[in-house]
Amino acid sequence: MLSVIPSDWKMTAITENDIAVVLNKISKRETARGFISCATVNRYRSRLLAIFNHAVREGLLIKNPVKSYRKAKELPRKRVLSDNEFQSFLRVCKASRNSELCDIMVIAYYTGMRLGEVKGLLISNIDIEQNMILLGEWQTKAERARFIPIHPLIKGILKKRIQSALENGREKLFISRSIRTAAEKAIKRAGLKNFTFRDLRRTFATRLKDTNANVHIISKLLGHSSITMTEKYLGISLKALEEAVLRL
Repeated sequence: MLSVIPSDWKMTAITENDIAVVLNKISKRETARGFISCATVNRYRSRLLAIFNHAVREGLLIKNPVKSYRKAKELPRKRVLSDNEFQSFLRVCKASRNSELCDIMVIAYYTGMRLGEVKGLLISNIDIEQNMILLGEWQTKAERARFIPIHPLIKGILKKRIQSALENGREKLFISRSIRTAAEKAIKRAGLKNFTFRDLRRTFATRLKDTNANVHIISKLLGHSSITMTEKYLGISLKALEEAVLRL
């Protein structure tokens, strides 16, 4: 994380202006998809903020220089896959050279799990009898254990992956290191515009909302640390909340 700051800088000498210069440079970086998003810049800021907060608590610094740098305004994403788009995407995934890609995409679609969470699944995470996926605290972004029901359409996939792992004497269900690259190629070949793997989580959440699932339940399934994050995923605005109250 500190690689974004020149290695010859001393923490005690870093100023608010230095932080602004570094984060502004990050915001102007170009990737294959264009410029880095405001959300990514904010994640860099949050991590730097945590590092310098720790330094303040330890008495190494008097003031955190990151606090004065305001978070960039993020434009909420609303991209959700239609049923036809998902089926088209799956056809491309099945034709991929990566034999794990299709299974991972289907599991993500029906569980709302993050890519890292799916890739990190262990035999011990799966309870077929209880029809539940059990993620430990160390496996989730929010560092909280999470329970996710197994959808009937992924039970067969999980059983197959468990059997394969047992036969090969390993605990992990998936071992490919190139899933993200394979997914990006599949997205491009399927002709999906403005779509990333993370949007599968939003698609999962939106499908749940369409079944009138409670936002608290959706938040639990996604493993969000707050309802606010879930509301962003679902595109629930203050205006929508106001209109809901007015309908009472």
